[in-house]
Amino acid sequence: IGDYSYCANINLGNFIMAEGIETLNIGRSAFSYAGLENFAIPQGVTKLNIGDSSFKGNSKLRNFIMAEGIEILNIWEMAFSDAGLGNFEIPQGVKELNIRGHAFANCRNLTDFVILSGVTELNIGVDAFGECSNLRNFEISPGVTKLNIRGDAFSGCSTLTDFVVPQGVKELNIGYRSFTGSALRNFSMSEGIETLNIGLRAFSGCDNMENFNMPNSVLDLSIGDAAFNRCPLQEFKIPDKVTRLIFRRNHLYYGTVFGDSNSSVPFAVAVPDSVQELTIDADIGTQIVLPPEKHITKEKIADGLRDTTITRREPQEAPEAAVPQGEADTT
Repeated sequence: IGDYSYCANINLGNFIMAEGIETLNIGRSAFSYAGLENFAIPQGVTKLNIGDSSFKGNSKLRNFIMAEGIEILNIWEMAFSDAGLGNFEIPQGVKELNIRGHAFANCRNLTDFVILSGVTELNIGVDAFGECSNLRNFEISPGVTKLNIRGDAFSGCSTLTDFVVPQGVKELNIGYRSFTGSALRNFSMSEGIETLNIGLRAFSGCDNMENFNMPNSVLDLSIGDAAFNRCPLQEFKIPDKVTRLIFRRNHLYYGTVFGDSNSSVPFAVAVPDSVQELTIDADIGTQIVLPPEKHITKEKIADGLRDTTITRREPQEAPEAAVPQGEADTT
């Protein structure tokens, strides 16, 4: 289907295709601002490319249905932005899935988005669901081992209260402002995640988030500037097995990792004894308690931190040798 084929065709209600197509390419702005109400991908399609802005501004579009059998699915930039979709389901069997930047941005009727496929690497693009103000359920089926949530992916999702990272994920990358201004209360992660990168302002302004619990399997943890700024967290525990810990500064933006200029942080952050490599470039916004001197193999702490208090735990004294019962000196 070529670029601009049905663009602005306001009388277009339904679009029906015959079976027998294996590769389907929907061109740039092919149905943008049209009067399309229903669109169904026929049985037999194994590769589907939904082009840039292909359904953008299609405010009457309620249903976009895909049959099982699709193996490669690419949803390109702004493909469905400002469309009238109520729900969207990625079918089982998809092996390669890419959701590009702004793909569903400003879909204000979208309430449910379900990924049933068994892809191993999932990329959710920049601002992919930004300002989807009625998105309540975002579900990813198990099978993903690497999950990349790009910048602003869910920013402004003002009814999204829960996000569940599926079992099986080993690497999780949460980008710049990914959930800023959302209604998140719970961000749930299962055991098995080993690498966790939390970007600049990733959860900034999540006014309902009081807890952020990381699994004990995390070994490599990176946290960006202002990642939890203006979140009312009551505690923050770094997993006991972390060996590499970075508080990363962005030199173009300043903000403490926790709290803000108008409130104090009700907890200290304790660095576990397992950490062998530690970098503190960003201002924490509270007290951070480090292991004893020389316990960490590689340690870098930036000069001029304004809102960070650094203390160290005292080395544990060697316990006195126990005297076997009945052999105490009685002289």
